[in-house]
Amino acid sequence: DILKWQNEMIALGYKETYLRMLQNQITALFNHAEKYYGLKENPCKKIDKMGRSNARELNFWTKEEFDLFIETFGNREEMYRVIFNLLFWAGCRVGEALALYYEDIDFKNMTISIRKTYYRRCKQDFITEPKTEKSNRTVTIPKFLMEELEKYTDKLYGLKPHDRIFPIADRAVQKKMRQKT
Repeated sequence: DILKWQNEMIALGYKETYLRMLQNQITALFNHAEKYYGLKENPCKKIDKMGRSNARELNFWTKEEFDLFIETFGNREEMYRVIFNLLFWAGCRVGEALALYYEDIDFKNMTISIRKTYYRRCKQDFITEPKTEKSNRTVTIPKFLMEELEKYTDKLYGLKPHDRIFPIADRAVQKKMRQKT
C-alpha cells in the first residue's frame, strides 16, 4: 500500500523535496500509531524513501569572484568591507563576526577569538555561546586584513573591550550582500 501511494504521489509530478516531506509525514504518522496505538511495525521502514531531502547546496566563491565583490565597496562602506573580508578570509559565520568584541582581536598575534554568536529576535540583540564546542576557535588573520581591522577599530570612538565592533543586525549584512551581488 505504501509503495502504491508513493507511485501515485510521484505520478502527480511533485518536486523531489515535496515528495520527501510527504514521506516524512506519513512515516511520522505510522511512528505515532506504532508508539501509541499498538501498530506492530511501521510499514515505511521496509521501503526506500521517495524524493530527496532539502539539503541546500553550498556554493563557495573563488578568490577572483570575491575580489570582484569586495571591489564594489566604497569608502563609506568600510564596516561592510571589513565584515565580508572576515567572512571570506577567516571563515566565520555572520553571527560570529557580529558578536566580535574589541577584546577578541589580538593585533600582536594577528588572531581573532571566536567564542560567541549574535542573533536578533523581536527587536532585541542576543550574544550567546555557539551551538557546539567545536565552534569555539582562534583564527589567524592575514596581515592585510588585520591592518584593515585595526584601521577600522581605531576610528570607533570610545571603544571598550566588551563593545561589539560591528553594532548592526545580521539582516543588514544580508541586505548589503543582496545589493552588491
